[in-house]
Amino acid sequence: MKPIQSIAMPLALLVAAVACSPLSTYYRPGVEVARLETDTTNCQVTAAQEVPPNNQIRSTPTAFYPGVAYCGAAGCMYGDPFWSDSYIYTVDVNAPLRQKVIQQCMREKGYSPVRIPRCPVEVKAPPGRTTVMPVLTPSSCAVRNRDGSYQIVNVG
Repeated sequence: MKPIQSIAMPLALLVAAVACSPLSTYYRPGVEVARLETDTTNCQVTAAQEVPPNNQIRSTPTAFYPGVAYCGAAGCMYGDPFWSDSYIYTVDVNAPLRQKVIQQCMREKGYSPVRIPRCPVEVKAPPGRTTVMPVLTPSSCAVRNRDGSYQIVNVG
């Protein structure tokens, strides 16, 4: 039972953090969300063709830890020295450039990146999803639906 509890808490915190995080999207007032999704996909495909992945294998360095001295009234004892493990991972060094190409493509189509805050719990949005991007105001917020879609609400 102990391992499940040790996994459940970080997982619950991650879910809570995602639920509270703002909606990051591209925005152009009056555009249909379906058009936004098509434009985003087209820009992603263009960026992938122009800046293909360049995966490189990297590794973390090992480190030497000398034995720790434990001293008391009877003298000192020394713990065993050890080397830390090295971990191998892959990095796509073209990912930042590919993201810039996507952003440039979306700007050329008239979109701007926005972060819309999540609506407070007390805001009750009618069921549904945003189909046309509304005009954003300082009181705009977003409700994430269970299916991954969202609804942008202008409170007040």
